[in-house]
Amino acid sequence: MAKFIGQRSAMSGRSTFEERLPTISLFRTLLVCQMPQLEILPPDIARRSISRREIVLPLDAAIAAVDWCATNRIHILGWEGWVQSPDGRVGHGNAPQGTTSLEDLSVLDAADFCRQTIRAAALEWTETYPKTTDRLHFCITAEARSDARP
Repeated sequence: MAKFIGQRSAMSGRSTFEERLPTISLFRTLLVCQMPQLEILPPDIARRSISRREIVLPLDAAIAAVDWCATNRIHILGWEGWVQSPDGRVGHGNAPQGTTSLEDLSVLDAADFCRQTIRAAALEWTETYPKTTDRLHFCITAEARSDARP
């Protein structure tokens, strides 16, 4: 079963959830995806990405991307949090760690899981860092699969 990793500890960079699992499988799936990630999205969503190659979107656009992927039978393999500072620098910093690989879930189950965990992570992050000037984004990794399970 896929797990939500959660928030990184400010001190150690490790997840604050006891269920912290290695994300090696997710990194492996990144290598499998040959199509540039942004090309799987419609232009109105893709242009909101802060990366030219990866799907890295603010909350509302990330949820729209998840919905679009589910509707178009594109399997979401996982997500991780990114933060963008006011000067434009991008990194992981105090962003939510995200999920382990969702490759064993169906397209719809993976999308539902992402909607729930992305929203929960955004809420937790804004409550934990209420005075931050950073902006939270979500890097979504997806794979178009002809054999995707609905």
